[in-house]
Amino acid sequence: MAKHRLKLTLVLFVLLLVVSAVVVCIYRFAPVTLDEKTEICVWYARDGAALRSLERLTEEYNKGDGADANVTVKLKAFDDETALRAALNAADDKPDAVICNADTASLLEHGEKLIDHGDYFDAWRLSDIPEEYLDGVKADGKLIGIPLLVQTDVMLVNTGLFTDADALTTYERLCAVAEEYYERSGKSFYTIEDYSDFFRLSVLRLGGEFDGLSPHDSSDRDCIYIYNDLLAVTALNRGFDIPEQSPAEDVAQGNIVCAIVGSPSAAQCLENTSDSGLKVLPVPYMKDGDDTAVGRLTLMCVCEGDENSSLAACLFAEWLASENANTELAKGSGCLSVSGESLSDGSGSGKRLLNTVSEMLSGDAVIYPPDSDYALKSEEFCLNLATLMDGLRNK
Repeated sequence: MAKHRLKLTLVLFVLLLVVSAVVVCIYRFAPVTLDEKTEICVWYARDGAALRSLERLTEEYNKGDGADANVTVKLKAFDDETALRAALNAADDKPDAVICNADTASLLEHGEKLIDHGDYFDAWRLSDIPEEYLDGVKADGKLIGIPLLVQTDVMLVNTGLFTDADALTTYERLCAVAEEYYERSGKSFYTIEDYSDFFRLSVLRLGGEFDGLSPHDSSDRDCIYIYNDLLAVTALNRGFDIPEQSPAEDVAQGNIVCAIVGSPSAAQCLENTSDSGLKVLPVPYMKDGDDTAVGRLTLMCVCEGDENSSLAACLFAEWLASENANTELAKGSGCLSVSGESLSDGSGSGKRLLNTVSEMLSGDAVIYPPDSDYALKSEEFCLNLATLMDGLRNK
């Protein structure tokens, strides 16, 4: 009798495991379908080649998984992150979701405009995304978005104008070469796409504290060193130039030797030129610092709204972060995929860019967390520093 009870217990236990597994599989893999057709609007900022495939993928979603789920996605693009932020601040009719960088996301979260994504995206749904990327989209422990891409800064060099590009390993060396180059040619040598981002990285590499208000009059000696001893002196000696509309394109057209730009800007430039004389290198480091690379995340944030729209936006975010869609989103963008395979556009220059970005971010790279304080200061920082640099150049 005891044996029969034991056998029955084992059978029931196995049956319970099977039922549990079936329930988990249904929860994990069964598609969600909304009760009524729902159209959502997603805003995003153009960022070089970063989101070049977004429109095509959105159309694919609307015809496939989106149609099955009763979800239609409409996109609205802005020229850059600054224009996107301005629209978010001004518009009465807000979007259902935003694809942006972590700093813009932090401002939305600071204004209490985002849902807690953890209410929908549990550990199962996030299992394909590396933990370091998820940590990079958390503010005070709250998941404020879903990471889609990761980019970094690179240095783009026109080797037709300067053949010894590999010698530009330290920023001090870059500044010295820039001053000498101007003395010989009467032309500036390099520029920087984003002052604030460059300063933040450089101070991090030196172990200092970034001063987003007044780097020229900072209490942090590293800020003073970068501004007074390097950037300002080089600008005064004409080796550094203020950035034009597209620093990467200026390098490609031979207007300046090199520029420190975001990898999506480099990808867009390389896509539009067949010039094999363009070389992609890591951003020079400070001689007394390290060569830490920083990854910057592009993420999708779902805004507060009605339950149906929020769920529809979460479904689209989940699809974009899925392996196949994320691989396609990252392809040829100059960014790495967060959950799929990182592929170039197939060109030689595109492959070299992807290899450089992959190598830089494969080690102990830092992922900046969302920082609303930095986000508020960064635009003013760039404007102030550009004014200071322009004044030095024209002395």
